[in-house]
Amino acid sequence: MLLKKIKRSKKKNTSQNKWMVYPTLVYDITKIHTPLPTDKFSICIKCINDKIIFESEGCGITDINMSKFDKGIYNIYIHYKGGQYYSRVLKR
Repeated sequence: MLLKKIKRSKKKNTSQNKWMVYPTLVYDITKIHTPLPTDKFSICIKCINDKIIFESEGCGITDINMSKFDKGIYNIYIHYKGGQYYSRVLKR
């Protein structure tokens, strides 16, 4: 019997290679996680009625203080050099 060596490919940690907003159930602070610590972005948070609540710019992992926001659902739009990322959070 001829046995061949199987080459195993290493899986990349996908959490390090993508944009993330967490937690999505927010009491005070939500974080924006960027693939690289030098990634710059602009953020726009809109309420469910499409009214702009918050706008800012950031770089790397960034905290967003939502403690003064009313309870409800918010859409988070992140614009960066390579495109756009969208997330939805629930403020408690």
